[in-house]
Amino acid sequence: MRTIVRSYVVSVALIAPWALLSSGCGSEDAGAPPAIANMTYAPSTIPVGTPTTITGSLDFDDPDADAREIAMNLVDAAGTRQSVGAVDVAAARGRTSGTLAFALFVQPLISGAITLEVFLIDDQGNQSNVLTGTLSTDP
Repeated sequence: MRTIVRSYVVSVALIAPWALLSSGCGSEDAGAPPAIANMTYAPSTIPVGTPTTITGSLDFDDPDADAREIAMNLVDAAGTRQSVGAVDVAAARGRTSGTLAFALFVQPLISGAITLEVFLIDDQGNQSNVLTGTLSTDP
């Protein structure tokens, strides 16, 4: 498998926890998957070969209040998918909605568009919808 980017998730944090609407208890069945929306991130253009930190945020809704991890993939123009990995989102546990901030360290090894895929996974293994964004590289 070809490596397109050296990367890893640096951090994830809950923004404005006092603004959360409610909290709840997790269920014992498979439950409902979390849902995510409104992803923003910067910068969207990154230099090839230079370590860069992408910072962003997204909103989540999780009726079961059991979000466990945020996971990310990077996909190049040829369709090569590289998992960035998953990071625990302890700040979201016990919360049914909120905004998560994230930081992702990337160092593109090739030029061209790179698609960022972001999703949440809950305690039962349910995966949220996937949000995507495009990172452009400067040679």
